[in-house]
Amino acid sequence: MFGLFKKRAKKKDPIQNPALEQAIADIAQHNQQQHYQHLHRLLTGQTLYLPVDPDSLPQGFKPGSSIVTNASHDIRIKNVPGPQGERFIPAATNALHPMLQDHYISMDWVEFLEMTVSIAEAAGALIQSQTAYIGLGKERIEQMLNKD
Repeated sequence: MFGLFKKRAKKKDPIQNPALEQAIADIAQHNQQQHYQHLHRLLTGQTLYLPVDPDSLPQGFKPGSSIVTNASHDIRIKNVPGPQGERFIPAATNALHPMLQDHYISMDWVEFLEMTVSIAEAAGALIQSQTAYIGLGKERIEQMLNKD
């Protein structure tokens, strides 16, 4: 289950989460296993925000409402290219991030990881914090999920 949202016209400065910002920066700079484990602990139970194609949302959806999707839904999550042209599923840690233009969905961290692994065309996930981003390949995501 996830919530559907339309971007608010007026933006406030994002609320900073220093521990999360540092965890993402540590991965970006050092790429060490303990940093991935720390990130997973920080984000477990947290919500991420994914940009979507507004034309793919169900007719009559109301921003802020929750829906349960099934096979008949075709909500298209926007993706971003990797350095070799592979496709990554982006997610922001803050709903006010600029990459969430127009419409976005919210999703639990673990559900996001599971969904990313299940998408054959996806090479992995891109996690965007306020100040940094990291890419997580599917192998890394599976390692993180198996540590639960």
